[in-house]
Amino acid sequence: MQSLTKLIKSRVGLIALIVAVLALWEFLPKLGLVSSLFVPPLETIAKTMVSKSVLNNLPPTLYTAIVGFLFGVIGGIGVSLLFVLIPKLEKALSGFLYGLNSVPKAVLAPIFVVWFGFGYLPKIVCVFLVTFFPILVNTVDGLRTIDQNLLDLAKSYRASSLQTLIKVRFPNSLPYILTGLKISTPYAILTAMLAEFLLGYQGLGYMIQLGIVIVDYSLVLGMVLWAAILGIGVYLIVIVSEKLIPRKYKLRVE
Repeated sequence: MQSLTKLIKSRVGLIALIVAVLALWEFLPKLGLVSSLFVPPLETIAKTMVSKSVLNNLPPTLYTAIVGFLFGVIGGIGVSLLFVLIPKLEKALSGFLYGLNSVPKAVLAPIFVVWFGFGYLPKIVCVFLVTFFPILVNTVDGLRTIDQNLLDLAKSYRASSLQTLIKVRFPNSLPYILTGLKISTPYAILTAMLAEFLLGYQGLGYMIQLGIVIVDYSLVLGMVLWAAILGIGVYLIVIVSEKLIPRKYKLRVE
């Protein structure tokens, strides 16, 4: 409770600024000082966010983001383990993978539609690519950034390369993996919505497209706020995991 009070006191200026902005946003359109068409009151946006049509489009976005994110995490960790275990494989594939990462995913989205058709799959692939590379890069760094004494100890016990990788290198890489998760989780939500905007017929991204077409900016801004809420939510989950997971593996890395 005391820590929460200290946090609030240290952020008084920021909290006051946020409250002032929200108050102006709410009352300026109602007073007629700005057009409510382009700057809808917060009350209108809030009602739009919890409307039935919007809530019905929330699960498709979550499904796309979560499935693509999980495949990205599994794929990124799996490939990084192979890279460390088989260095020649990294030399053969790293150029292609990093080149693929430099291509904007919005450019690849129409190609994925041609390959995979409409539906969830092309959008999931977009989310997978966005989350895969931060996990891959951070995990590889974590697997290789390790105290040499630990490797020497494992060698003295005649541990194989695979045993050293699983029992020594991987636990050591957990903080790096979590850093990759912090980077990739917000992008999973944003990429899912972008893919829906470009390709979809449902989801929050599609609702943004619909709002632009029918000139309903309360709908557009509501979806932007939903993106922020979901992004902050998944980020907080990673923060909580960061506090819990290292304790579980603490004895392994000491």
